[in-house]
Amino acid sequence: MSEPSIFECSICLTPFNSSNRAPMSLPCGHVFCKLCISQYSCTFSACPNDQTPHPPLDKLPLCLNILHNLPKPLIKVTCCTAHPRRQIKYKCRVHNTCLCSECVLLHAGPGHELLLFKVNTEKLREDIKELADTTDSVAKDAEKALQEYVVMSKKLSSFYENQISRVNSAFEVAIRQIVSRQKELVEGLRKHLRDQQNALDMKKNKCSMSLEKAKGWSTKLHNLSKDLGDMTYDEFSKYISETYSELSTISPTKNQEDLKLYVFNDLINLGELGNLSIFKEMKEIKEMNWTCSRCTLENPESESYCNACLSARSSAAATTTATGATTLGGENDSWRCLTCNKWNPGNNKCCSTGCDKNQPDFAKSVGTGNQKHSPQDKFKLRVKNVNRPRGKARTHKRNSSF
Repeated sequence: MSEPSIFECSICLTPFNSSNRAPMSLPCGHVFCKLCISQYSCTFSACPNDQTPHPPLDKLPLCLNILHNLPKPLIKVTCCTAHPRRQIKYKCRVHNTCLCSECVLLHAGPGHELLLFKVNTEKLREDIKELADTTDSVAKDAEKALQEYVVMSKKLSSFYENQISRVNSAFEVAIRQIVSRQKELVEGLRKHLRDQQNALDMKKNKCSMSLEKAKGWSTKLHNLSKDLGDMTYDEFSKYISETYSELSTISPTKNQEDLKLYVFNDLINLGELGNLSIFKEMKEIKEMNWTCSRCTLENPESESYCNACLSARSSAAATTTATGATTLGGENDSWRCLTCNKWNPGNNKCCSTGCDKNQPDFAKSVGTGNQKHSPQDKFKLRVKNVNRPRGKARTHKRNSSF
């Protein structure tokens, strides 16, 4: 069995403390706890080891060297499960069992190897340090992730606020253009109605005059049949000739097949009012788009055909730059003037129709070369292009006849 530690009493093998187990120094140099010395001195007044006499307990000094260097307990003292009032003091190395002062008697024979039970404070400190380092690392990662989430939340909020602003702006423009186009179509239909109504009124008046003439000649002819005996043949022939000449001036009545009716064809494509595209990462919003050179719609990188006009993606297709501006293709690409809504050849630097007092604002047009335009301008162009056929997009037609 190993010798007791210098921080334990060699009689009771209990660690020293600053109260009832205080280390008391004898004149011979041996140190025992205060409780054991008081109990032993009741019978003997000499050292238990070498029988050297010593003075009474109240005259013995404390061993300050041991008292000031007592190890501080790091964990709560473990008690024996079989004897709860006994502390664990030994350990059987063979059976890996913790023992108190009573349980040790069962492991005192052959086949047992008893050791003093000691807490490896250095190992505990290493474990605590490793755990603390891991905790600090997790805390730093969590703090960094939290900051990233805050930044992402701000970016996400800003991005969708911008998208909502784009939608509102685009639909305001679209509504104004639709209302303007509605007024234009309604005014055109009303003009055709007035023109054709005036033409019908003229024909109606002419027909009424012809009817009156026909009724007048009918009355004359009925009267002529009664007075036929009073006329000579020459007079009758002359009268008949004049009658045919007068009747030839009466125009026949036209039927409704001669009318030209203007019918409204509803070609408004509901799909052109916008859609939502899904991106895996926020950076793809600027990096993974391509713009159709025909209708200027932005499409995901994975699409080979335009979602609006079904045009194939070509080398002349526009690409979205990191700043959000769009650069279109070469001279063969056509562009549409947003002022007069007319298409122009790609090599034209201004509108060929001479709109806006022959000084068109080229910045308002979707041009070629290095011409750039905003997403709102591209949406305006798409809304203005509602009369073009759209592949598989859902359309509904409504005919109105007059």
